[in-house]
Amino acid sequence: MTHVVIPKAEKFSSTTCEVTDLARKHQIEIVKVSTSNWNHVAELSAADSILLSARFPLRIPRLIFGRYRYALNIHPTLLPKYRGRYLEPILISGDNESGVTLHLIDDEYDSGEIVHQDRFSVGKFDTVASLLRKASEMESSLVLKGLALLLDPTFSPTPQNANEVSSFFEKRTPNDSFVPCTASLLEALRVVRASNSVTHPAFTLIDGEKVIIEMRRVHKPYYENDCI
Repeated sequence: MTHVVIPKAEKFSSTTCEVTDLARKHQIEIVKVSTSNWNHVAELSAADSILLSARFPLRIPRLIFGRYRYALNIHPTLLPKYRGRYLEPILISGDNESGVTLHLIDDEYDSGEIVHQDRFSVGKFDTVASLLRKASEMESSLVLKGLALLLDPTFSPTPQNANEVSSFFEKRTPNDSFVPCTASLLEALRVVRASNSVTHPAFTLIDGEKVIIEMRRVHKPYYENDCI
């Protein structure tokens, strides 16, 4: 039996509406869970089945993932770099490559053994939105490749290299969008790309006055400025 599990909290409803609509279309049962009530979800598990977490915002306890043959998570970076929820550090660091990782779930966030990774290039005009879009476009094929590997009795997942771990669990604040006047154009562009133009746009101070900095390309409409 297949189930779709989503967070019960109303604040996650906007991010789960697409998957719930798809579940209803295919008559798949939807189960809502909170951090204090996992027991009824545990009853749905089966030793020969697979748990797949895709941008699920809650930590899944061993009570749940330990009951499955495989418990897998899709993470939108190349682990072990950039564990956590946020992709802005990819842009701030000026990385020219990122990707998606399928890994086994364990007791810590994003620390399980790696099953498979797919990579994509990061362009000079990529933003968080375009990185997420690129990652989401690769998720289906990533899962299929990963499942094929797990069915191979000779395959072993790869432990994450502890020396390469970086973690980002803290949300950026408006102050993180400050661009000093001494920054180079490329340094400023990285901050602009990592900033949210609505909630915390990039800015600098000139004679004590706050000046907003935006990325605009003349051949792109304003609503496609995160498109490569």
